[in-house]
Amino acid sequence: IYLMVLLFLLSLILEVLDFGLPSFLIRALIISFVGFKFWALHRKIPHKTWHGRMIKVACWFLMLGSWSLCFFQDYLIHMKHFVYVGTYVLLTLMISSRVILVHAKESLDIEKRKIPYLLLGGLLSLATWTRATAFILPDSYENHLGYAGLVLFISASLWGMFFFKRIFKKVPA
Repeated sequence: IYLMVLLFLLSLILEVLDFGLPSFLIRALIISFVGFKFWALHRKIPHKTWHGRMIKVACWFLMLGSWSLCFFQDYLIHMKHFVYVGTYVLLTLMISSRVILVHAKESLDIEKRKIPYLLLGGLLSLATWTRATAFILPDSYENHLGYAGLVLFISASLWGMFFFKRIFKKVPA
């Protein structure tokens, strides 16, 4: 673990020093190792909840984004959106969902429902792919950015509609 942390920090220094490919390769290898060794991305989820499946999707986006930085050097800003939207946004909403449910003292059986989790994961995946591949059609590049932003906004709004009412729910002491 310490070696991986050290190598990960080294990769960040290498990126700042403009050694892009080696830095991205080191990170992709570390993330892949962690993904398979500790997150067990290659195995089925033991608890088949939609919440868990969406967390797994976010982890796959992290790995996809990490490797895409190695292979698509000319499109770095686009490939980073696999990590930004597909991983950070999706993970943030999934973790927030769990925290809200636990603090509202609600049953975690909600996590087995397709809605909102599959809907949210699907929309965020669509926004991620739309943004990451916007460069493919230069004539409609700005439109694709708009579509990705709109789908991201819609997915965050749907998440809010489902979970905000639980934030303000009075919980008996």
